[in-house]
Amino acid sequence: MDGQNLEQIKDSSLDYTFPAFGLIYFPDILQGMKEMFRVLKPGGKTGIASWCTDAFLPAAFQQTMNALFGNSVSNRTVLLIN
Repeated sequence: MDGQNLEQIKDSSLDYTFPAFGLIYFPDILQGMKEMFRVLKPGGKTGIASWCTDAFLPAAFQQTMNALFGNSVSNRTVLLIN
């Protein structure tokens, strides 16, 4: 399934999302994250894994979170760095 288009998954139906080393390959990271949050139940959690701390993903993650939620990070998110 295309992680930027999770059409087969209903809104607010998952407890967790966890793109393990996949989000960095999405052409549109913001769209992928919107889909992850769309399918999460209220109070659901998401985790994102990246290869290393000097990779571009932490900065892209923060920019995307700001675009989705304003300048405050949601308590529904976790950034895992490997």
